[in-house]
Amino acid sequence: MSEESPATLLVVDDNPTNLAVVCAHLAKSGYRMLTAENARSALRRLDRVEPDLMLLDVMMPDMDGFELAHEIRKREDYHGQPIIFMTALDDMDSKLSGFAAGGVDYITKPIQHEELMVRVKTHLEVSQLREALRQENAKKDELISQLDAYDMTVAHDLKNPIGGIASAVETFEMIEDLTGDEAREIVEMIKLGANHAQNIINGLLSFARFRKGVVELSTVDMQALVKQSLESLATLIEEYDAEVRIEGEIPPAYGYAPWLSEVWTNLISNAIKYGGRPPVVIINAKSTDDKISYTVHDNGNGLPDDHEELFKPFSRGQSAYIEGTGLGLTIVERIIRRLSGSILADNDPEGGATLTFYLPKPENAD
Repeated sequence: MSEESPATLLVVDDNPTNLAVVCAHLAKSGYRMLTAENARSALRRLDRVEPDLMLLDVMMPDMDGFELAHEIRKREDYHGQPIIFMTALDDMDSKLSGFAAGGVDYITKPIQHEELMVRVKTHLEVSQLREALRQENAKKDELISQLDAYDMTVAHDLKNPIGGIASAVETFEMIEDLTGDEAREIVEMIKLGANHAQNIINGLLSFARFRKGVVELSTVDMQALVKQSLESLATLIEEYDAEVRIEGEIPPAYGYAPWLSEVWTNLISNAIKYGGRPPVVIINAKSTDDKISYTVHDNGNGLPDDHEELFKPFSRGQSAYIEGTGLGLTIVERIIRRLSGSILADNDPEGGATLTFYLPKPENAD
């Protein structure tokens, strides 16, 4: 049940009159009503529709309400929905049997409809709160899992550059008469290790930054952002002797320019690093009625078989396509999702990897 849609209630009673009266009162509050006149019919209903709350008569032929509740609770998808029993039985043993069968409440007949309305409303609210808590706990469990991966990943990834720096310093201390070339080589080793460690730390900071934060969205000149990214990657392009082609116009999108600059820089640098030798990177875009797709294609060996893992934090898959801590594409995916878009990664049948992200079209765009 969402905040926009009404709750769906299933009422099971072998007395058609009771069934009609209960449903009529509940329907006045806007609930969507489902009915069944026996347990077997109710179970068939549950094969097709998942109600948010169930009201079960107890005294029914063939299978009573307690037995029906036991059958419902056996089903994997029906462990949490509230079950309220309706019956003339008001002795303690019957009530205990109802709770043991998985019921959350017990209403005795004749039913006071004001009481029924209050109990239904209360149990729906409790159920919603319980589901929200379950989802929140699931998010926390996922975060804990990510942090566990973070511990191992950062320790592993920082070990190499820091070890390189320590080794260079040790060499510097051991050699008494360093030539100028030897000193410059050691300094370069230290710089490379420091830059590598800094890149890992920057990636982790970006990962944390894009998990939260409020930004003001506007129309973004994507053509200009691509050019800026290429300028910032000029050294990398020269180092790899890469060819980067922009095919056609890159239309504007609705988003946040600083974040989208990070997206372009990350995707283009990945395409260069993991493209062919020399790399050829093709950038293009396509406009639809309400969205624009932006594609970065490389001429490399393609993505690993488990490339659906690319956007998960600290995951590298079977390939070096994710570098460092494995946060680059995770950051990209989180940015795009925060901007109400989506991103897909796939292999081109003709070779190379293709990463395509979709963003909303500006309102005033043609």
